Amino acid sequence: MSDSKSKLSHIEQFNGTNFQLWKYNCWLILEQNDLLDIVEGKSKEPEPHAVSGSITNSKEIKKWKKQDTDARVILMTTISPKEQQAFVNCKTVNSIWVKLAAQYLQNASASTHVLQARFFHYQFLKGHSMMSHITAIEGLAQQLEDLGSPMSQSQIMTKIVSTLPTAFRSFMTVWDNLPETEKTMPQLITKLMNEQHRNVCTSPSCS
Repeated sequence: MSDSKSKLSHIEQFNGTNFQLWKYNCWLILEQNDLLDIVEGKSKEPEPHAVSGSITNSKEIKKWKKQDTDARVILMTTISPKEQQAFVNCKTVNSIWVKLAAQYLQNASASTHVLQARFFHYQFLKGHSMMSHITAIEGLAQQLEDLGSPMSQSQIMTKIVSTLPTAFRSFMTVWDNLPETEKTMPQLITKLMNEQHRNVCTSPSCS
């Protein structure tokens, strides 16, 4: 593995409450090092093949064990010491992940209705940029999807548009009149960013 512990320091450690952000950053490192299949249990330790008393695939076994160790280092380094205690008896990275995922989903499942309420009642926050607004709503939707209660793209886009500040009122009308085939998330983001730029440049402070 090319990543040392110092290269993992930018990842906020999993503390029992920040699962989504932790998983996203951690998974980038795992994917970068071709370790996701081992973590998710898709790649199993090779069974020894013996011929005349000699193991013929010892190199493959050694390589797999090295990758498993590398993946365990990534996970355990990015989990807070308090949370690490639950995984000290795990012998493989997949066993760590299975236990962690089960623990998170068990704890979070009870709060599905809370997340749904937060999603439906969420409003544009004063001081937020447009991208911050979009990211906040997408983040709530992602958490709900992880709990088995996904929001459709249409619901997410409707939530974003319906909670825009008054300066974007004309945009809402334009968006509502677009053909359904043109109402996609990339289109919405592009148009909103352009509209934000226009709003800034029509303000007195814009030169």
